[in-house]
Amino acid sequence: MRINHNIPALNNYRNQQQNSQYANESLKKLSTGMRINQAADDTAGLAISEKMRGQIRGLEQAKQNIKDGISLAETADAALGKINDPMLLRLRELAVQAANDTLTDDDRKLLQLEVAQIKQGIDQIANNTEFNTIPLLNRTSEIVGASGVTVINGSETQLTSTVEYDTQASWKGDRIAFTRDTNIYVMNADGSDQQLAVSGASQPALSEDGKSIAYVKDSNLYISNLDGSNVIQLTTDSTVPVDQTFGSRPAWNTNSDTVYFKTATGIESVSIFDLSREIVLSDKNAASPVLTADGKQLVYESNNSIYSLALDTLSITQLASNGVQPRISPDGMLIAYSSPAGAIDDAQVYMMNLDGTGQTDITSKMETANQHAHNIYPSWSPNGKFIIFHSDNKIDTSTGGDIWRIELGNSIENNGNENSGTMLLLQVGANTGQNMKIVLTDARTSALGISKLTVSNRKEAEEAISLVDQAVQKISSERSKYGSYQNVLQHTGNNVANYHENILSSESRIRDTDMSKEITQLTGHQILLQASQAMLVQANQMTQGILQLLK
Repeated sequence: MRINHNIPALNNYRNQQQNSQYANESLKKLSTGMRINQAADDTAGLAISEKMRGQIRGLEQAKQNIKDGISLAETADAALGKINDPMLLRLRELAVQAANDTLTDDDRKLLQLEVAQIKQGIDQIANNTEFNTIPLLNRTSEIVGASGVTVINGSETQLTSTVEYDTQASWKGDRIAFTRDTNIYVMNADGSDQQLAVSGASQPALSEDGKSIAYVKDSNLYISNLDGSNVIQLTTDSTVPVDQTFGSRPAWNTNSDTVYFKTATGIESVSIFDLSREIVLSDKNAASPVLTADGKQLVYESNNSIYSLALDTLSITQLASNGVQPRISPDGMLIAYSSPAGAIDDAQVYMMNLDGTGQTDITSKMETANQHAHNIYPSWSPNGKFIIFHSDNKIDTSTGGDIWRIELGNSIENNGNENSGTMLLLQVGANTGQNMKIVLTDARTSALGISKLTVSNRKEAEEAISLVDQAVQKISSERSKYGSYQNVLQHTGNNVANYHENILSSESRIRDTDMSKEITQLTGHQILLQASQAMLVQANQMTQGILQLLK
């Protein structure tokens, strides 16, 4: 027997400390309900569960985002419903009433007053319908303050081949007008069905309604139907100098009743009804006039720079330097323009905001090296998704050039945010790219095609019936779109909720305490702790036998 080291006591003491530690760990897991309270408990499990926690919190927010998206769609749908009934249906009722010849012209004038009030009410709803200050049925303010515009997923399509230098094309409705061999042709938007419209003319400009064409011929301004019939000469004094013909591209106002054009002394306007003329700008270098959608500003070029003239105050603002041939997008938010003629290896089409900010090149260089570029005249498609232009993109530039159509893509990026001004992205998932696109609606009377609707006579009333039917169809189509958005979001929300539940369950299995198992283990640790304490007492008493040998 040895007394210097009480090995049994030391062994029992170690077991007692270990059992006490195990019991304390079990108590911590039971008190917190967590199996992993620190990284040492399960390093791999902690890493996996932390990733899951990030997904769980992201999914919780995604569910709220989806609810907000549903609310947005419901708001837009409700507003469109009010536009349809009673406003459009009442408008149709008035048109049907006005088409009846039992009414006098004075009676129809009274009906026209109500028509005007209804149209004003439609615009008011479209302009004032918002969700969290975001306009839903009016696109006018959605690009304000953007500092940059970048074309995404753009592509170019050749529509014609071998047209003359300085060719201008104009696109309204489903028809495009362009020049070839000093003649004006019209064709479909895809380049098919090319037909001669006017011989010996240039600078075609289609009216906003797509029914008429303005052009320059023999230094005077004319308009006609697209097939060349019903010709009206707007000027008779050789207003447009021959040497300035290529800078005299005319422009229509939004009502298609006034044409703006270049003269030797500046820019004038002429009414197509009474041929009355008005001097708009006295600047002999001014050319390529175009009006904004609201008719309050005139954008033009002068000395290879682009300017804006406020028609009410006559104040002039420079929008871009080294740019010509400005054209405003149908929604009035963007300006397309080109680089000046004669630039070497630099014939390009650009785009910028209406205030001159966000200037961006939307084409690759369309001219081969060491060749001088000729004028490029961009023109917008009616929906604002395409720009057509002429380019002599040839190895041998003496052969002329082509008419090209560039697609701006599904979206335009402003300040790094993918938003075209008509599209919203809903974040419906926890990760990057898990979003849903909501395309907004333009429900103003101009977009519905009823801004100029009148019932002043029987013919106009019959036309109004057709226009209102088209507007009702568009509103119904848009409401169906928002209804589908709501359904898709509901299904997406259900899927996100199910995913959230499953991943939460997985995280719980990794991180949470199995209470019954842990209680069982705690009971065992407590029994062993008590046993080790009792055995420690016995081990300490074993040395007392040595004293008996000394007696």
